[in-house]
Amino acid sequence: MRFPHLDQTTRGLRGQAFVHAAADMAGRPHKPDSMAAWYLQCHPNLRSDVSKQWRRAFEGATIASWVREDLSNRFPSLRQVFDNPFWALMSESSAAMDWDELADTIRVADQPLDGAMGRLTALLFDRVDWPCFCVHLVLLRTHHRRFMMYRQWLANNFVRVFGWVSVQSPFLFIANEVYRQLNPSVLGMRASPPAVTPWAAWPDIHKLNLGLIERCGQAGWLSKHDQQLALLWWNLSPVQCSAVLDLLYEDDETVCLPEAMPTVLQQVWRRKRNRWLDHPVTLNGFHCSFPQVE
Repeated sequence: MRFPHLDQTTRGLRGQAFVHAAADMAGRPHKPDSMAAWYLQCHPNLRSDVSKQWRRAFEGATIASWVREDLSNRFPSLRQVFDNPFWALMSESSAAMDWDELADTIRVADQPLDGAMGRLTALLFDRVDWPCFCVHLVLLRTHHRRFMMYRQWLANNFVRVFGWVSVQSPFLFIANEVYRQLNPSVLGMRASPPAVTPWAAWPDIHKLNLGLIERCGQAGWLSKHDQQLALLWWNLSPVQCSAVLDLLYEDDETVCLPEAMPTVLQQVWRRKRNRWLDHPVTLNGFHCSFPQVE
C-alpha cells in the first residue's frame, strides 16, 4: 500500500525529529549552532553555509537531502526515523486510507496477529517504543469488526501508550505538537465502555513518566536508553512497579540512588528483550526496529 504525501505540519515535525535524533547520535547539544559546528568538524573542506540549514531544520524544515543522506550513512538508524510510516499516518492526507487493509499487513515474527488471547498480540501490546507506535495508530483507526478487540484495548490504553512514547527521543522534543495533531484521531474513538484514562490526562502522565525515566537514567539503568527504560516500566507488574519506586525514591528524593539495576529487574528485561528480538514487528513491510541493545 502506498502512503500519502505529508502535509506541511507533519513534514515540519518529521524534520525536527530527524535533527534531534541526529543530535542524540552525535552526542551533541540539541542546538543548531552546536550541530553546525560539529558537522563542519566532520567536513572541514565544506564550503556550503550549513549553519543556516541547521537553524531552519530545528525550526521544522527538512534538511537538505545530501546532508540527510550523509548523516544516515554515518548513523543508519536515522533512516528509520525519517522513513517511519507514522509521519504519513498522522498527516491530514491519510484520512482517506483503507485502515483495515493496512492493518492486515501487520506482522509479528512474519505472522499475522492472532487474536485477543494470542501470544503475538500480547507481544505487540507490550511494545511502547516509538518505532512501533505507528502500528498502534493504525489499529486505533480500523473499522472492521475483526479488529474490534484491538480498538477496545487501545481505547483503554492509548493515552498510556502515548505517555511512554512521548518521553522517548526524538518524540520528546515534539510531543506537545504530536499530541495536538492526534486529537481528531483519538477524540473520534467510539469506545464502549469509554476509555479508562481520558486523553486530556496525557500531560500529567507525560510529566510523571519523564520523571521516572530521568530517575532511572541518573541511576545508569539500561545505559540511560529512554526507549528501553520506557519498555521496562510498561512491562513491569504493579507489584514490581511499587518495588522499583520504593528503591528509587525511598520517601526521600535526595537519597543516594542505587548503584546498579537490581538483578531481578535485569532478568525481567532480558527475558522480554529476547522475546521481542525473536519476534520483530513490521507494518506494510516497514521494520519497526527494536531499540539497540548494548
